[in-house]
Amino acid sequence: MSNKLITESGIVLGDEIIIDGNLQLFESMTGSELAYDTLTITVMANIFRAAFKDKNGKQVITSDGKRFILDLSRTWSYGRWIKYYHDDELKGKFYIENVARIGREKYKITAMSSVGLLANTQHYGGIYQGKAFGELVGEIIGGVVPYTVDLTLQNQPIYGWLPIASRRENLHQALFAMSASIKKDENGDMFITGLSKDTATEIPGSRIYMGGSVEYPQATKIIALSEHAYIGRASDEEVTLYNDAISADSITTPSGQVVLGGLVLFDEPCHDLTITGTTIIESGVNFAVLAPTGECELKGLKYTHTVRQITRPEIIGDITDDNKAIAEQATLVSIANSENVADRLANYYGSAKKVTIDIVQGEESTGDAVTFLDPFNEQTEGLISHLDMRISGILKSKAEIIADYDPPDIGNYYSHVQLLTGSTTWLIPPGTEKIRAVLIGGGSSGHKGENGADGIDGYNANRQSYFPPGGNAGAAGSGGKILIKTLNVEGVASLSVLCGAGNTQGDGQEGGNTTLTINGDTYTSADGTSSSIGFVEIFGGNSYGLPGIPNNTKGGHGGCPKSSAEMPGEDFTDGVNTWYGGARGAYASWTNQAGQFMERSGGCGGGAAHGSDGESGHDGRYDHLGRTAGEGGKGGDGDNGANADPAIYGMGGQGGYGGGGGGCGQREWADGSERTLALPSGGAGGQGGLGGNGAAGCVFIYY
Repeated sequence: MSNKLITESGIVLGDEIIIDGNLQLFESMTGSELAYDTLTITVMANIFRAAFKDKNGKQVITSDGKRFILDLSRTWSYGRWIKYYHDDELKGKFYIENVARIGREKYKITAMSSVGLLANTQHYGGIYQGKAFGELVGEIIGGVVPYTVDLTLQNQPIYGWLPIASRRENLHQALFAMSASIKKDENGDMFITGLSKDTATEIPGSRIYMGGSVEYPQATKIIALSEHAYIGRASDEEVTLYNDAISADSITTPSGQVVLGGLVLFDEPCHDLTITGTTIIESGVNFAVLAPTGECELKGLKYTHTVRQITRPEIIGDITDDNKAIAEQATLVSIANSENVADRLANYYGSAKKVTIDIVQGEESTGDAVTFLDPFNEQTEGLISHLDMRISGILKSKAEIIADYDPPDIGNYYSHVQLLTGSTTWLIPPGTEKIRAVLIGGGSSGHKGENGADGIDGYNANRQSYFPPGGNAGAAGSGGKILIKTLNVEGVASLSVLCGAGNTQGDGQEGGNTTLTINGDTYTSADGTSSSIGFVEIFGGNSYGLPGIPNNTKGGHGGCPKSSAEMPGEDFTDGVNTWYGGARGAYASWTNQAGQFMERSGGCGGGAAHGSDGESGHDGRYDHLGRTAGEGGKGGDGDNGANADPAIYGMGGQGGYGGGGGGCGQREWADGSERTLALPSGGAGGQGGLGGNGAAGCVFIYY
């Protein structure tokens, strides 16, 4: 029997029933797509509507003595598997997609490989910070189809984000990041492994038809690949994810619960969800299941997402050449695995050629390495990327073979990270060929806080109803400059680093440069740039080279003589401690020699600042020393900003706190009319504090 189908229910269909068919097998060498294999086969119709005979032509009788009749709705229903054999050799395991009656005596069966079955169910994604690749694959496949994972890949940690997408799409992302492919085991089930040229088998000339073609590479000049990193911080941007009613619908949640409520999906991953108006039944970084309610508001913090582009060859600046290959949306590509991914793309686009030949199909399949004579009689070695088989007595295939392509290693390229600080020499582990060095300079000091405004004299104050403002806090210092370099270190014994100090000048000056010297070459962080989101070290899950802690408050304003209630200076609180504005100076009144009623209020109080109270206004008085309206009180001086956390290497210092505004001077009244003689001055504004110190820089070495 040349051709044979075996169904999941054990039915065998042979040559006497199979009329013709086609088998398409695929392997994407670059991982740019995850195509699925297909089987289309035409069979005689009577097996679907009459008694069935076994492969020996003998009538099948059930245990109760009745003829066995095929149940079309069960045996040939969507998702049930069938296996196709040629000359008793398994060519593929497929899952029913459709059965169509195409004539009185014919049915066409279309089926797909397990990858196709994964296209019709959803995976809800997540943030992954070191999850084992084998566990992630199990989560994505979710028991839909059987599979195994190469032990080399099983425990490889993976980092990044997957969105809500089909299981097929998210499996594609995982395979792309690990430079992995799907082959088939002895049962035809999915086997996730890598490609290799090491075990090539020969396609003899006796199985190769005349003709064929050879297509040469298009000489792509630049490979551009984006590395991604995600981290959740308390300072992340808060966004509103949903603000509406939730109806009491019966839904199945991503974890499989059946509940009443609504499913809210996010466009970007979020953490630390909060809800008002109802409760969260279940949630992930891409979704939340909410209990029914008339109205609710769901909020969350958006993950900090850093993106860095690497290229082959390495270039600096924008890529403007049209002849390039770019992979930007593969969000599981990280610093850990990007070297292998970039090498795979560069090897393929830089040298691979496609050979197309017709062969008599043997044991080889897609992804296998083969040697053969090309159409121009040259000995060639390559990997099979596509087989288009016509089902007949002799199985003929149009084979597409990618030659002159050497697949890279699978999994992560970097599996270790070393932190270097101060001035030190690092011994490169023997056998290391390439490292990724991240140089982070010392953090800048925070900027000085502004002084509070001086108070003004009583006359002007009365005219303008002026509250002398407190000074703004200084801006945070920027993080140290970051330079990332990939260095070939094969045969090099050591490297030395000198990490820049954090700046301590207190007014936004840059920290010292961090340098790395290897094999006579010196690299410096001065050639890098500061980042508003710093550098995420994915193995440890922490960020470095961050700006200082924001200080968005200003000093309290000084008092104004607009009314007696507004004459004290403004208090200042940071939520834990409170500093108080100065009080109004004492009031004085008298009758002058002309019998007029005279009064002077005390000066206005100075505004408080983070770190000190405002000074009270001076008293107004009338005594043997003379007549004096009260002067304004001085504003409080602001504290220095906080120093950077020394454990967050390259972090900037906090900006200094602003000083309090000075209190305004008071004015003199006589029978309800303002007098402008001898107007008292306002108090001086408080001094702004210095910025905090930046943290020292460091070097991370990935190897």
